[in-house]
Amino acid sequence: MTIIRTSLVGAAMLALAACGGSDNAAQDDSNPTAAENDSIEDAEIALGDAPSAVEGTPYADTAWEWTSNGGNITTTVLRADGSFSVGDAGGVSDQGAWNWTDGKVCFNSSRADAEDSCWTVPPQAPGVGDAFVVTNSQGENIELTRVDYEGDVVEERG
Repeated sequence: MTIIRTSLVGAAMLALAACGGSDNAAQDDSNPTAAENDSIEDAEIALGDAPSAVEGTPYADTAWEWTSNGGNITTTVLRADGSFSVGDAGGVSDQGAWNWTDGKVCFNSSRADAEDSCWTVPPQAPGVGDAFVVTNSQGENIELTRVDYEGDVVEERG
């Protein structure tokens, strides 16, 4: 349970940092209506064809280090395609999707035993080497330090 909470906390904090805008954008004619969405859902869309909801946010394609409850240096990677991964020297401990919701970075883990979480972060991503504290809705805090983004900094366990 500690590993799961730690992974989710770190992932959520990083996700929050990735959110730098408002999701209250005005709808225009280029956005599909609810009826159009129904037909879009039925269409076959190849993976990668749909634009990412997080692409272009200040935290897309960033990486963050933090120390887990167990004392391990852990890295969370936020990709512009809306996916994230969390890992340390032992490999990937969590992965899934992240998004920006109501000024918070939210994580949706692919782990069946993990809960979704959201973290409040600054509206703009700090620079490489800079640290800041993020907080989730349960009041948990974690300090993140931005590191160079090099794609996947952790590899999946084989």
